[in-house]
Amino acid sequence: MNPKVFISYSYDSPEHMERVLQLANTLLKHGVNANLDRYVVRPPEGWIGWMNKQFCREASDYVLIVCTATYRNNLENRVPSTEGKGSYWEGSIIYGYIYDEKENTRFIPVLLPGSDVQDVPLPLRQYTRYRLDTYSFE
Repeated sequence: MNPKVFISYSYDSPEHMERVLQLANTLLKHGVNANLDRYVVRPPEGWIGWMNKQFCREASDYVLIVCTATYRNNLENRVPSTEGKGSYWEGSIIYGYIYDEKENTRFIPVLLPGSDVQDVPLPLRQYTRYRLDTYSFE
């Protein structure tokens, strides 16, 4: 059975968003059922409802968290309230699952080029993370 993966990321730049899309498309090519917001247009349940569903075990076996300074700042509420709402919300969901389960078996930090281990949110730093040091995932 192919794993189902949701990709959580921040809208750092058009280039970053393109890299995340390339990552998702590459996973799909290799048999992973990858999902991210770029594949959806106006979900009927709204974005918050859609995001909540993606984190459920029924929807995603794993959640890849593309860690950047922007993602961490959004998640840790270090930006104005008009910025980074999606990654802030997703971060609260991630932390809730880890808290409830008292462990982390599903949330995987990923570092793309230009990101550093300090960009991994503190509660996730103790877990295995993956650095993808390439700009092309083809």
